[in-house]
Amino acid sequence: MRSYLFVLSPSIAIYNQWKDILVEIRKNGDNVDMFLPKPRTYENMLPSLYFIQKDIQIKNFIVQVNPLNPYSLKRLNIKDIKFLINKRSFKFQNNIRFLLVRIVHKIKFEYFRTVLGNCIRYISSINSLKRFSRRCFIKNKYDFLLYDVFEERKVYIIPFLSFFYTLYRVGLFHGNGISSTHFKNFPIWTPKDKLLIMDFTGLNKSLYCWSLSIKNFDYQIIGIPSHAYNKDKLLKGKKFNQSELKNKLNLGENINFITLTSRPDDNTYCNSNDRKSYLKLIGKFLINSGKWHLLIKAHPKEEAYSKDSWANLLGLDSESNYFSITSKNPLELASISEFGFSFVSHCCIDFACFGKPMIELRSVEKSINGDITSFFDNAGQPLTAEASKKLSFSIKNTSELSLFLNEADKKIKCLTLDSEKAYKYCYGENQYKPGLFIKLVDYKVNQNSN
Repeated sequence: MRSYLFVLSPSIAIYNQWKDILVEIRKNGDNVDMFLPKPRTYENMLPSLYFIQKDIQIKNFIVQVNPLNPYSLKRLNIKDIKFLINKRSFKFQNNIRFLLVRIVHKIKFEYFRTVLGNCIRYISSINSLKRFSRRCFIKNKYDFLLYDVFEERKVYIIPFLSFFYTLYRVGLFHGNGISSTHFKNFPIWTPKDKLLIMDFTGLNKSLYCWSLSIKNFDYQIIGIPSHAYNKDKLLKGKKFNQSELKNKLNLGENINFITLTSRPDDNTYCNSNDRKSYLKLIGKFLINSGKWHLLIKAHPKEEAYSKDSWANLLGLDSESNYFSITSKNPLELASISEFGFSFVSHCCIDFACFGKPMIELRSVEKSINGDITSFFDNAGQPLTAEASKKLSFSIKNTSELSLFLNEADKKIKCLTLDSEKAYKYCYGENQYKPGLFIKLVDYKVNQNSN
């Protein structure tokens, strides 16, 4: 029996990418432990931990009981974690930690931070330190580490690097998409021995070549596990799931669903003023058309947003039946929706999987990543990587959104064909085969033993 340590960082998104593989591991009779290295996220993650426990039969999670001491690790069940995060001492320590993190992030010397991080990663890879950490870290003999390799940049991961480097590391990016913004980061150094990079599509390889400063490395294109496991099942249940949701929301049979996969109003890809204008236009579209219901999938950082808040943003009555807030995952939403809106999201890949177009609502100016990309259209306007491959469709101002909404039915039919073709081109050649991960690990273990 093999033992795996899964690092749940930076957010629940990484679990969603690994979920089906973790289920495979458990069905193979192997052990999986889950490490939560960010005490600040424990409260927000708590509802998700119940689903994780059910999915992969994890009774206890490895957590830090003192946010100011990274080595204060304990295995706690969900009930104990809930008790921990409500303790006054834990909250106080967490607030101090948050203040220290804010101070660190205010330091803008990115090059210096990268060089310092490289030095720390190199020192952490020294054999004597690795042997020491193996004895002092979590009292279990793990064989594999499952994580996003780019999390090694994070300050809160540094105390655990020496231990991580003792294991065979398997990396998988926490988003489905093709990265277009990685060139803004300085490349990092990390040990390349005992490192396997898994990727959903070969179009993403530049992310690793640039970010890890390597050309030849152990790299496997695996496709998207969640699509392989869930697409057919969701297609078969589409009509039932739509009907069930319409009954729950008291909607007529002629109503169709649209999804908005939101993100915080953080100016990352869309500035605040444009965001407000876009949402108001969508609200008017819902009223005027009368045949759409908007399902809002809020970002985890938007949990404070209520239906009243969204009604105000959309310019709608909170008692109206034009929209609702949903807890369904992006793949479920893609299966029952006709199309989607986002403020840029890798969820567009889930929609493209079903041939459903996702419309990116962006700002080229006055946004952090609006023009940070290596992809451009024929007019020289910056595009996200997904939009450049027609996995999503970019709207850059309110005039473009108005034109789209005025001809929505016609536009959706055309964009559906583009979405289907784009998905086949980007992901169709290397689709995930159930059991692939176990076969891959078996091969690597046999290769290393010979």
